[in-house]
Amino acid sequence: MREFSIRVGYLKDVSLLADLEYRSRRAAFLEMYGGADDAPDQKELENRWQSRLTQKICVPLIGMVSDTPVAYCSIARIAGTLHFEIRGLYVLQEYWGRGVGGRMLDSAVGVVRKLAEQVLASGDLPSDDPAATEFDIRLGVVSENARARDFYARRGFVLTGQREQVTLDSSRILEILEMKRQMALPPSSEKRTGPDKKENT
Repeated sequence: MREFSIRVGYLKDVSLLADLEYRSRRAAFLEMYGGADDAPDQKELENRWQSRLTQKICVPLIGMVSDTPVAYCSIARIAGTLHFEIRGLYVLQEYWGRGVGGRMLDSAVGVVRKLAEQVLASGDLPSDDPAATEFDIRLGVVSENARARDFYARRGFVLTGQREQVTLDSSRILEILEMKRQMALPPSSEKRTGPDKKENT
């Protein structure tokens, strides 16, 4: 595979992110159900990405092969907690089986670790567990997508037993299984000093 890189997505990338999601999700629906009628409309996806990026509720990562975008994933923190979510990781079908998904996930885990360190440094720790020593990354997979479940399991994610059902416009019902990876917070001498910690002057 040619040179692979990952960059952060911004508001100017709305159409690009929507196109990546549209094409990759259509391929996933074709694989699972033999049709793509349940895949979301591209304009609807553009509106969703416009809202997400305008409100800054997620950090999108875009995987590039040379100058060609081939994958994306989206990361968010559940407010007031040390729980983070990967809200979708998709790779264009022609790049399946070429290591792109694994590199995207590794990068996402690295970004989450940095976000957790920022939370630690800021003192913005969860009020229900101010002595927390761990954070976690959560995501959802369609129960019928065994390939995705195995992919995440090989990288330390486990099923939590939580599940929900989502009804699509076509009345197809998807069962979404939650998977989670627990990780330790980094040790820090500044831990939990919060906003009162001293700064160099």
